[in-house]
Amino acid sequence: MRTILLSHSISDTVITLVLYFVWKQNRGRFEGISDWVMCFALQSVGITMILMRNLIPDFLSIVVANVLLIAGSVKFYFGTALFIDRKINKNFYFGLLGIFTLIYLYFGLIEPKLTVRAVVFSLFVAFINIDAARILYKSDDKKMANNYRFTWALLLLISLLYLLMAGYYIIGATGVKFLKVGFVISLMTIISQMLLICITFSILVMINSRLVLGLEEESQKRDKILEDYKYLATVDGLTKLWNRKTIEGRLREEFDRSQRYRCKMSVILLDVDHFKKVNDNFGHPTGDLVLEKISEILKNTLRKTDFIGRWGGEEFIVVCIETEQRAVWKVAEKLRREIEHYNFGLESQVTISLGTATLDRGESVEDILKRADDNMYRAKKAGRNKTVPSLNSKEKFYEKLENDFEICDLKV
Repeated sequence: MRTILLSHSISDTVITLVLYFVWKQNRGRFEGISDWVMCFALQSVGITMILMRNLIPDFLSIVVANVLLIAGSVKFYFGTALFIDRKINKNFYFGLLGIFTLIYLYFGLIEPKLTVRAVVFSLFVAFINIDAARILYKSDDKKMANNYRFTWALLLLISLLYLLMAGYYIIGATGVKFLKVGFVISLMTIISQMLLICITFSILVMINSRLVLGLEEESQKRDKILEDYKYLATVDGLTKLWNRKTIEGRLREEFDRSQRYRCKMSVILLDVDHFKKVNDNFGHPTGDLVLEKISEILKNTLRKTDFIGRWGGEEFIVVCIETEQRAVWKVAEKLRREIEHYNFGLESQVTISLGTATLDRGESVEDILKRADDNMYRAKKAGRNKTVPSLNSKEKFYEKLENDFEICDLKV
């Protein structure tokens, strides 16, 4: 038995050193590891003091040594609770440790009874480990559930082993003397040592899993920050539409596509009429609300294939792919009427002026933007709240539209 206890003490010392280096590397990341270090350190010291029986006073080798062993189990419980962020009643365990000390003082020094001490020790260890298994089992951390399951299963095995020890001491152990406890208790002690090594492995697995989960969470946070920066770099802060840089990039992409596949592409430029008066009369916050609402109306009215962005100030741009002159004029008129009929809650009605342009062969992006811009300003000069459609030099498209729709009296 002395050899078994010596190997137990050595393994506890090795475990202490391993967990110490783990704690040193992860100090500040996770709580509870330092308590686990203290657990195995106390057990190593306690077993060493037991082995020094007859070399040191009985108070140290019987009472203090076993109190250190139970204190180690309590520290393991405290460390487990801290690691899983579980609130516990530490005062209860301090009281339990005090009761254990009094029992060992009486049955160790006043009326020495080895069997009673062995039963009490086994029951205390079993109870503490069962409680540690309980809090691991009830943990709400779903991501760590599998790792916790392995640990609490080992703790229950140790608890069962110590309950069997207690039962054996009560029923089957006769003539038990110090370090002469027989084959059964020796075997159980060896199994206990092996289970403690397994628990050490499970602790390392839990710590490693926490590290991996932490890295994954940090990676997700970093990705989220990058996505936020990307969003802020591409979207207008007020309207949540694409900003000028982004929409211009999409416009050039669609231009290249239309050139490559010879498909139609149109642009709508629109400007809020008399927007300066809105800011002057009602304040800039109200003006911002108007722009936000107009953006919302545009998004809800436009087709899913259309791209929309804030061009600058109170100007907006719409890129309509696979859209010819008549179709883009219809889209623009629909936008104009939606804004005209919406109640913004102001004394005067908010309206917009729009200009459209459809890409002609040989034109550049700058050419189509200039024609749309020119048409928008023609709409303003004609009295605002109007749409001036795309025209080229070969046909009077505007006159054709007059036959189907009521539009401004402007002749181009």
